[in-house]
Amino acid sequence: MASSTQASAPARRSLTDRFLHIVEVGGNALPHPATLFALLTLCILVGSWLAVRLDVSALHPATHEVIRPVDLLSREGLHRLLTGLVPNFTGFAPLGAVLVSLIGIGVAEHSGLIGAALRRLVFAAPAWALTPVVVFAGVMSNMASEIGYVLLIPSLVVFGVFVFWPLVHNAYLGFYRNPPFPGLPSTYVGFDQYKDVLTSETFVDSVKTTFLFAIMTVPVGIALGLGLAILAHQQLKGIGIYRTFFS
Repeated sequence: MASSTQASAPARRSLTDRFLHIVEVGGNALPHPATLFALLTLCILVGSWLAVRLDVSALHPATHEVIRPVDLLSREGLHRLLTGLVPNFTGFAPLGAVLVSLIGIGVAEHSGLIGAALRRLVFAAPAWALTPVVVFAGVMSNMASEIGYVLLIPSLVVFGVFVFWPLVHNAYLGFYRNPPFPGLPSTYVGFDQYKDVLTSETFVDSVKTTFLFAIMTVPVGIALGLGLAILAHQQLKGIGIYRTFFS
């Protein structure tokens, strides 16, 4: 009887398991995102009222102008909040691209186009690229059922505005010799400036330094990451805590 009682007793969970259980329970206890948005909005309203009562102020770092809070619970604050709600929403730059993309993605998902395209991608992949293609298809299929595209599209817009467009524009400017003073005409020089850069000693030294840095750091990083991954699969004391931080 005692042996059966001992066998049926639940195993004592480790500290890591209990911590992860608390995180899971807390995450599941969070309210709906719309409720969170409403609660945060209420906090902002109450915070603006409290900031006005405490006479909080800040100094603008560029213009050195004193910035004071606005009581959004007052008559003027509520009027400003309601009248500026739509312009504030429509003034968000990526809004049009996000809405159009959401409509297109919704149609593609409900019609089965995304699933068919992912299956076609996996079946047509060569043997050497099968693993990365399967990983890519899994990520894309998971994003299709969530809000990944909503988060991805603004990132692409920011990337295009601050990375891709400056890169293309600078490449275009490289074909012209621009004077040091604005307003003077530029002179088209073709590939002369690119030829000067690619044949200069500074550029050659930079390429050598970058190559040597990559040789010295990339293998070390790969070996270190592989060693940490192998260590995470070992049955050692306290390995659960290590796996939690490693993941």
